[in-house]
Amino acid sequence: MNGAPNCGVGSDDWYPEDPNPNLDRLAYADLQGISTTGFTVGLLCRDDGLTHICTNGGTLPQADAAIYSAFFTIADPSAPATGAPAGSGWDATGWVDGAQGVLPLALSSTDNTGISATRVYADGSLIATLQRSCSYDRPRPCTDEPTGAVGIPLAGLADGAHGIQVAAVDAAGNEERLDRPQPLWVDGAAPAAPVGLGSAAATSADNRFSATWALPADAGTPIVAARYQLCQGGTCAAVQTAPSLTAVDGLALAAAGQGTLRVWLVDSLGHADPATAATLALNYVPAGAPNPNSNPEPPAPPSPDPAPPAPPLIILPPALEKTAAALKLSTVRLVGRRVTIAGRLTRRASGRVTLRYRARIGNGHRSLSRRATIRSGTFRSTFTLSHAIAKARSATITATYAGDADTKAATARSTLRIRSR
Repeated sequence: MNGAPNCGVGSDDWYPEDPNPNLDRLAYADLQGISTTGFTVGLLCRDDGLTHICTNGGTLPQADAAIYSAFFTIADPSAPATGAPAGSGWDATGWVDGAQGVLPLALSSTDNTGISATRVYADGSLIATLQRSCSYDRPRPCTDEPTGAVGIPLAGLADGAHGIQVAAVDAAGNEERLDRPQPLWVDGAAPAAPVGLGSAAATSADNRFSATWALPADAGTPIVAARYQLCQGGTCAAVQTAPSLTAVDGLALAAAGQGTLRVWLVDSLGHADPATAATLALNYVPAGAPNPNSNPEPPAPPSPDPAPPAPPLIILPPALEKTAAALKLSTVRLVGRRVTIAGRLTRRASGRVTLRYRARIGNGHRSLSRRATIRSGTFRSTFTLSHAIAKARSATITATYAGDADTKAATARSTLRIRSR
């Protein structure tokens, strides 16, 4: 019998297993370039009433059809449809404490090919990915995302305002981004040490001292308190709060001799770091007592030989200021054991970026590192994880650039969480 005309198969031989194998290849259809929403394979068996080409009638053919191999590429030019973002990561106002770790943020989304991931960007850099399990051997590889609880990791965000975007990604890689209506203000670090800590009289005969300092520049919440502590002989007194943000007086050491004043600052969210305190040496020398920190005037040295003539003055050109790397991660995708990491930085940057995939396994961590070459301000690397690392449900991705003669060093981080459909 003859194949249907629209299949373009022209042979009377439809049986690959029959005694005439020379004609078997003519019984196959190789159809390329098909663009369709559905694909059906079968046999069309006609009976014209004179020639019974189906042997026993048109309704009970003694024949079958089989697909020996097929390759499908899903074409999906449209971006996903999204719901309204939810969580304090989207609607919080005012300052957010970076010590929270992760700020809740969720985005539901749908697409004709399903949703493969939900992402979060901060200032254009990818910082979090919630990846879903998809099966690319199906016409619709992924399912819709009913929740999309991706969250905003705060640990890698510097103090200050950040532009936040949440995005849905479909199985074909189309992405729909939504912009947070206002910046997210984050404060996760303690203020820097006071600037210019000093005293008008660091040595006193009546054991009375005062000190002043200036506040450092700080991008976080306002500085609301200054704490200080006096230490002497390996022992420190209780921590006190200064009556002013920039000064304290009426200080006294526990005994004669030298002591140390330590001063640090506190912001309105309670962030403080005593380990980075500014320090000032104070010296209590009672009247009539020798000053143990003073040295007798040394004798004048003998007159030196005449100095040689000064060398000619050489004026060097000012050092060139390096450009910020503007390092950002743009893609973190895990399919099976294959992970793809990509990003961008200033086009002046050269060299390579070190990529590190660090996964939590049980009570420990495992990591894998690769180096990606920078080309025209972009980098990309795809590599295979071990079975143990690939099974981890969360990972931290770090991109580190060491800098070059023109560009400053920089680091960018992103989190990846995997969940089943």
